[in-house]
Amino acid sequence: MATVARLPMTVSVPTADIDIFKTIAKKFKWTISTSSSQTLTRKTAFQKSQEDIVSGRINSYKNSDELFKKIF
Repeated sequence: MATVARLPMTVSVPTADIDIFKTIAKKFKWTISTSSSQTLTRKTAFQKSQEDIVSGRINSYKNSDELFKKIF
């Protein structure tokens, strides 16, 4: 029986190729773990809009005339 040496390794895989990578890992009986600190999370459009509101990047106008006066 062969001795198995477990060496920690970091591999960056594009999001589109994760399923293929998992399939290969399963066939070779590799174990995959992800570090939550390295996992990128994308913000939703709603989360981005909430940040815009909080930081004051949203303007409001009473009507279109007021808007055009501000623009021109």
